[in-house]
Amino acid sequence: MTHSHLPRLDVLDKDGAIREMAQRVPHGPTRRAFLMKATAGGLAAGAALGGLGSFALAQGEDDLEDLEILNFALVLEFLEARFYAEAVEKGNFSGEVGTYAETLRGHEETHIEFLQQAIEEAGATPVSEPEFDFKNTTSEEGIFLETAITLEETGVGAYQGAAPSLESTEYLAAAASILPVEAFHTAWGRTLVDGGELPAPTAFTDPLTVAQVLDAVGKTGFITSELPASITGAASSAPSTTG
Repeated sequence: MTHSHLPRLDVLDKDGAIREMAQRVPHGPTRRAFLMKATAGGLAAGAALGGLGSFALAQGEDDLEDLEILNFALVLEFLEARFYAEAVEKGNFSGEVGTYAETLRGHEETHIEFLQQAIEEAGATPVSEPEFDFKNTTSEEGIFLETAITLEETGVGAYQGAAPSLESTEYLAAAASILPVEAFHTAWGRTLVDGGELPAPTAFTDPLTVAQVLDAVGKTGFITSELPASITGAASSAPSTTG
């Protein structure tokens, strides 16, 4: 199959969001496949949403309280759960890819329920679910899998980066139980792409800061509504880490 007729990635990905998300995938062939298939599908990046941009630039992990970390994780779980739910509905995938989408949807829904309950039991209010537009990433098998791998890699880095800042040992234990599941999702997805990928291509994974995660996710345009004040408000009160 030739892709010579496709527009260049720099035309579709004007602000570099797709390339930035793809960089979360450390395995070379996977990253190249993601970029190629994103171009083929016309996955154009959206502008960073208003509330998200300021949060990503200002917030550092040392400034986060436990509840802010839980709400941050909840936003990511909403993103993943709704992505898989749409894939199940629109993709009509069969075989193991269908099982993958169904299984991950269930896992992410369970994570949402846990995080909401933990936040409520602490006497706080969970963030409201954002609105999403996953563009053309949930209907074609190749693009779906590469996007799923990238989102799951980002989830692994997010939990790895934020977990050390949790003061509650109960929350830390919960994060430690979710993190490997996100890694399992990544490994499973890699085995399903064309030709197969190494499930565990590296000996270590890198943590991601809140700023890196939210800035990258925001630039994809997947989240189309402003984040709630419980997150953007935390940004406005946090000291800047940009200089």
